[in-house]
Amino acid sequence: MIEKRSPSWLRVLEILAGVLVLAVAFFVLADSAFALTVLAYTLGIGLIILGLSRIFAGVYGRYFATWFREINAGGGIIAFVLGIVAIITPHNS
Repeated sequence: MIEKRSPSWLRVLEILAGVLVLAVAFFVLADSAFALTVLAYTLGIGLIILGLSRIFAGVYGRYFATWFREINAGGGIIAFVLGIVAIITPHNS
């Protein structure tokens, strides 16, 4: 069986991401207020990414029905706005 190796830059990126996750996990265990702030930022970033992907799917999804594209784009706008609110005010989210 032939194995393909992933590129070295991808491996370095995975290691750096793992170190970052470990550092954040340490601080989350040490301080519960920090944990809620990290949760709010993570939720905000996720909602922004989801919102942008739905907006792009609504704009460029030519194979979907028009009503589905409109609902998809509308939901994307709502998710994007909620993500911005979660990042701007993490303590009120």
